[in-house]
Amino acid sequence: MIKPAHVLNKIRKTWVRGALALSPRMTRIAADSAAARIARSCRVICEPEIPDALSVLNFSSFRFTEDLEVLASTGQLRLLEAPLDVLQSINGFFDTVPAGVKSDDYAYFLEQDPHHLAERKLQQRFYREVVKSLCRRLSVDCAMTPAVQHRFAFPWQAAFEAQRRPFIALHKEFTVLDRRQIPERVESYRRLGFRFNGSWIFVTNESARNLFTEAEIFAPERIVTTGLPRMDRLFRDDGPFRTKTSARRQVTLFSFAHYCGGIGATRPRRSPTFSKYEDEGFVQLFREVHRAFGELALAHPDVEFKIKPREVAGHWVGEIDRVLQDSLGCTLDDIPNCSVVADSAPELIRDSDAVIGFNSTVLLESLALGRPTIVPIFAEAADRYWENIYLRDCLDVFLQAHSRDDIKAKVEGALEGRISPSEASEERLRQCFEFYLGYSDGRCAERVVEELRRVVALYRDGAAGQAAESLAMPSSSSRAA
Repeated sequence: MIKPAHVLNKIRKTWVRGALALSPRMTRIAADSAAARIARSCRVICEPEIPDALSVLNFSSFRFTEDLEVLASTGQLRLLEAPLDVLQSINGFFDTVPAGVKSDDYAYFLEQDPHHLAERKLQQRFYREVVKSLCRRLSVDCAMTPAVQHRFAFPWQAAFEAQRRPFIALHKEFTVLDRRQIPERVESYRRLGFRFNGSWIFVTNESARNLFTEAEIFAPERIVTTGLPRMDRLFRDDGPFRTKTSARRQVTLFSFAHYCGGIGATRPRRSPTFSKYEDEGFVQLFREVHRAFGELALAHPDVEFKIKPREVAGHWVGEIDRVLQDSLGCTLDDIPNCSVVADSAPELIRDSDAVIGFNSTVLLESLALGRPTIVPIFAEAADRYWENIYLRDCLDVFLQAHSRDDIKAKVEGALEGRISPSEASEERLRQCFEFYLGYSDGRCAERVVEELRRVVALYRDGAAGQAAESLAMPSSSSRAA
């Protein structure tokens, strides 16, 4: 049965394509209709009272909710959430990519098919009119996205830039990237001919800035290191996560998958991020760490043990249950004080007496909040996949566990107050925080707001447009040549 929404979208597509074929006036009418549809579906995240608040339209806001919450707390920004479903349905009006391509391995910017390239030109002609109408309707000063690589946003980035409304990427990734991993990432971007279609990139740290510059995806003059706003809550003395709110002792395991640290599947998987084979991925490490956690929970019924997966999905919980069943003869349901949770990382860390994690920024967050932070470095992590360990340049600041028994001993030491959060000096901790997170002074949101105001002012004054040609990076075609 054909759903009414599909029928309506086909009608809209026919209307837009017909308008583009008829005249500029009809194109503007169709674009205004699309802009009205987007505007109706936009959600207001925050509405400050100050008259000069910047109005920011956020793409993929669900991907950087915590950063937006901190930015909202500044009282300087009017934050709007762009409707992802509406934007994607409008994208569907144009045949800009081959059918069935995957985002990870498709070289969007190296596409040479005349049909898809012609469709992109048609799309841009329409989107520029949509953006003009949308910015007028919502009084938008700029747009923002949490990463440079979300393909659905590529045409919108270019349309905002063309209409003199800056499109900014607050790129929140690369917080665990070591120096040795930069060349591989640079090569990956170059192989795909990747470039950013927007106006400015705000990055977390200097590693990200160097990576984007070396990969030639954007002009270095338009890449600024701001740090991550969400980290302000961890580093500020008056932050909301510095004081434990639960009287009960708690240990948190930030679960990891077999495929992490850049390891990809070369054979069929058992589930999206888990391997069927013992010799592919962090299989033994996952098994030993989760078994240790189950054994600790059974041995300490008065302590709360919480597991936070990257995604609370059936397959992930099933992988944990598989380990517990094989090693302990039980599942999560049989251990009352052990549960899988979806709480935010800062909330879990705040109430924890010890934290276990692997290949994740949460390890830095835990240290920032002064919690004993345990990183397992054994099994595959000690040999076969040593090169796939993140945060390796700063492993010395964590409590490294070299076996299942070592994990248990360190957790029990933390519960008894016998182990300090880290043996590293304050200066060494600061170096690590600033290498991976950019700043540790609690002022990242302030920096982002200042940079947003600066960029918007440049566009209003016309300075950004005058400099655009001189700042432009080589085109993908010239680099491919």
